[in-house]
Amino acid sequence: VLQGRIHPDMAGGLELLGRTWDLSKAYKRLPAFPGHMALSCVAVYNPWRRCVEFFEHLPLAFGGRLNVLNFNWVARALIHIVVAGLGIPITHYFDDYPCIVPRALAVVAAKAVEGLMGLLGWDLKRPKEGAVLAPEEVPLGDHGFSRAFGCLGVLMRLQNTRSDGAVTVTNK
Repeated sequence: VLQGRIHPDMAGGLELLGRTWDLSKAYKRLPAFPGHMALSCVAVYNPWRRCVEFFEHLPLAFGGRLNVLNFNWVARALIHIVVAGLGIPITHYFDDYPCIVPRALAVVAAKAVEGLMGLLGWDLKRPKEGAVLAPEEVPLGDHGFSRAFGCLGVLMRLQNTRSDGAVTVTNK
């Protein structure tokens, strides 16, 4: 039997906060298969030399159908490391990692995920300065969690989780 006290922040209902971590240059961190190098050339017209120049594209090219599939294997591995290793509920949508946690765990979750990604060599994008946010999207601290957050065109609204447990998903 496990017993414990509920954290004061959770009294009267569970307030959930969320955020999305976005990997910086995710595809450029993964090399293409060496056997496919002959197929990963990019042709670009050079107007100064008036000719076409060819370049080898060493990392996975963003947008290639199979490259997206291959990147998703890495994305799933990162989820497994975070969920199994840290116990933080996270998922992914390509290179975006949305997470919803109780308010009391927001600081710990942010430090743990950001620290782990740094140890693994993955840089995370920082929020754009001057971005226009809805009032509920403004982070409630340095941890970046808020009552509403976006993930690739979707807005998750969590502001009613404490009162009626409602979560709303809308277009951004």
